[in-house]
Amino acid sequence: MSARLREGYRALVLGATGALGETFAHALAQDPRCAQVVPVGRKGATLDTGSTPVGSLPAWDLKDEASLVALAAA
Repeated sequence: MSARLREGYRALVLGATGALGETFAHALAQDPRCAQVVPVGRKGATLDTGSTPVGSLPAWDLKDEASLVALAAA
């Protein structure tokens, strides 16, 4: 990961249920400086990261206003 990211940073990964998003989320979770990874995806997102805490947010879809409202509230 980039050396520009500060110790204890948190990462929100949009599209974490796709191949690229899931890969980014796993890479971020392996970074010892990352305090938390929050994966978000249309199908709901789960991520097994080992020691990095993972947040839990509702599934969302850009075409569904209700799902965006729920995501924003979370």
